[in-house]
Amino acid sequence: MRLTHKIISSFILVIAVLSIVNIFSVIYAINHSQEEKLKTEEVLFAQDLADRFVRDIVEDKAETLTDTLFKDKKLREEMIEYILVFDKKGYLLSNTYLEAIPKQLLKLNNQFSRKDNFRLQKIINRRVFVYDIAVPVREGIEQVGAIHIGFKGVYILKTIKEALSPALVGVLFIIVVAVLFGLFISKTIVNPISKLRDAVAKIGAGSLETRVVIKSADEIGALAGSFNKMASRLEETTALMVQAGKFEAIGKLASGVAHEVKNPLGIILQGVNYLEGVIPPENKDASEVFQLMKDNIVRADNIVRMLLDFSRVDELYMQPENVSILMDNSLLLVKQIARLGNIEIVKEYQAGIPKIMADKGKLEQVFINLFTNAFHAMPGGGRLTLRSYLCRFADSAYKGDKTKNDYFSPDEEVVAVEIEDTGQGISEENLKKVFEPFFTTKGPGKGTGLGLSVTSNIIKLHGGIVEITSQLAKGTKISLWFKTAKSG
Repeated sequence: MRLTHKIISSFILVIAVLSIVNIFSVIYAINHSQEEKLKTEEVLFAQDLADRFVRDIVEDKAETLTDTLFKDKKLREEMIEYILVFDKKGYLLSNTYLEAIPKQLLKLNNQFSRKDNFRLQKIINRRVFVYDIAVPVREGIEQVGAIHIGFKGVYILKTIKEALSPALVGVLFIIVVAVLFGLFISKTIVNPISKLRDAVAKIGAGSLETRVVIKSADEIGALAGSFNKMASRLEETTALMVQAGKFEAIGKLASGVAHEVKNPLGIILQGVNYLEGVIPPENKDASEVFQLMKDNIVRADNIVRMLLDFSRVDELYMQPENVSILMDNSLLLVKQIARLGNIEIVKEYQAGIPKIMADKGKLEQVFINLFTNAFHAMPGGGRLTLRSYLCRFADSAYKGDKTKNDYFSPDEEVVAVEIEDTGQGISEENLKKVFEPFFTTKGPGKGTGLGLSVTSNIIKLHGGIVEITSQLAKGTKISLWFKTAKSG
């Protein structure tokens, strides 16, 4: 379902729910009001009958009672279903039925305490809803009988129906307004957001020439302008860096990138946060769009960070870290790309493995870069398998000389990490060049060729080893080995 339809549907749903709640409130209020009216006006009417019938009940004048009852009922035929008169023993003396009286009415409670002046109950009489008002007939303080008057529930329902008709017309009018408002929101906000979403996705994938055209003088127009400025500066700066060919030049340009690119990225992020406040929170699809935009802004920012990391060696802030948790944290930032790319994530983490000494931010940067490379290698979808386990270095899958390296002894326990995809694979010729600066198999503007160089440098700074094995059309596996925190 398109976001436009979801917005309109959400508006209609909210209005419908509020309208239903309001209608039920009106029904309850009218029903309560009518019941209160029965307890006042109609109880007085019943008590008036009781006062008039005292002598007739005491003297058992059934015929006189019947004549009077039919006359009183006829005066209020639209409201009164029946009138019943009982003596003090509970025997029926008179009623207004022309046919046999319903048996359930003969079982009505006719006993009242001295404090009770009336009793109101709802009953179903021959499938007709009735409010039964019962009052005692007293001579002095002694109860000599009881009178029951059945008021038709349909009379109250008619009152409710008449009150609801204008309300229902109002609800339909509001729904029409909601649809029109939803269409307006779609034109002014959703469509520009979709353009920005697509453009951000292309920038995040490396298409730095992407631009977006939104003619608007509001915040969305400003957001589009900031996006285009960011893309232009990012494209220009990246081109200069690729052409420079020297690490010294990269260091100088990186400083300019940090200022020229990060500021537009911040403005775009503020714009996204603004839009999140405009769109109703119940629109889940909009939330996903915003999250995708944020994820790709982070990816664009990572290009700047990679240039800075490659041009200088920052001081590491090493702390004991669980490498499986670091992979999970990194995966959260790129899960939207995996979902859109139809990529299955399989986790094979060994429980209870030791922590490693790591700079959390740097190592998460490594994993994000490796996950992203794997996603790009599976354009038609696939499976990404993540593994972490403890092993002796001598028993590891490392293909180099395990007895002659600068990092581990053969008997040392190491934490191994494997990131394996089912993608296109890397040719044997290119596999020898993957860690060289600026080497990339992607087209112009699709990548900087710095990702794996930065990854290799960061792993070495952690005292670890990285190795890549691959086969064309079968996939690629990247293996990492780290010292445990206790041995580090």
